[in-house]
Amino acid sequence: MLPKVAIRSGRSGLICHPDESVVCQWLQKRLLRSEAGICQLTGLIVDKTYLNPNRELKPLRKMLDGTLGETASEIELSLITQFVPDTVGKVQQARIIRSPGGAAIAISVETRRGFILSSIQYLGLVLLHDEKRRRVLGKIAVGKWSPSYGWIQESQILPIPRAKQDPEVSGH
Repeated sequence: MLPKVAIRSGRSGLICHPDESVVCQWLQKRLLRSEAGICQLTGLIVDKTYLNPNRELKPLRKMLDGTLGETASEIELSLITQFVPDTVGKVQQARIIRSPGGAAIAISVETRRGFILSSIQYLGLVLLHDEKRRRVLGKIAVGKWSPSYGWIQESQILPIPRAKQDPEVSGH
């Protein structure tokens, strides 16, 4: 293989052809296909070491269960609100954890519609957040929280259109 074409895995350091590699969307690094899996919550390609036995992105699942993450600041909360579709309700609070490289952020969001407690939903999403781009990666996991079982996924939704997500990048 020509050195110009070779790809080095960001996980193992092994060298491969570009066709044998994928980008881990959590780490934003190239990996061998065999080193990656698909997150069942978001549909993202992720380094297998960041997937739990149910093939869920570990940091996101732990935040949805309420065992990990820091509370989002007011500024972060206003940013997160831009990425949550109105159809799931108003953002009440959020918890975040940054990926090891800092380019991606896993977010657990509590939303509420009206004043009824049963209208509370918890969303899980991953946001690409670097100096050039800001957008939701993959799908948004939607579910409810149960004291007995933790977070229970009910559905997945697509993020809002990119133009609405990232107005400052488009030059407006």
